Amino acid sequence: MLSAGCLCAAVILTFTACGSGGSSAPGGSGIRGIAKVGPTCPHPGVTHRCDGRPIRAVVRVMSDHGDLVRRLTTDAHGRFHVALNPGRYVIVAEAAASSGGLPRPARTSVVVPRGEVRTITLHLDSGIR
Repeated sequence: MLSAGCLCAAVILTFTACGSGGSSAPGGSGIRGIAKVGPTCPHPGVTHRCDGRPIRAVVRVMSDHGDLVRRLTTDAHGRFHVALNPGRYVIVAEAAASSGGLPRPARTSVVVPRGEVRTITLHLDSGIR
């Protein structure tokens, strides 16, 4: 019988081994982040926090020359992690399920230094104004 501590360690190891991403990059470099869609209400202001909610998205990692390097899907909470070689990348996120062109895709550039994991937030536009 597994103790609670052993079971917890097994779950953590399984999550780490099976997480989004893929093969490891030399030096442990890469990108982790979250995809969000927003705004989530019209006319956000001081009394309303409408800055977005996590969304399942398809994330494409491209070289700065436009070549596809990786394609992955975020988890249900919009989170992702991908091991990458050091370099410049363009990240594009599209909703896994969209309707009528919404939400609009997010696009950003990121430089991944050797041995570092950059954290980014991808903001998909809901179209709500």
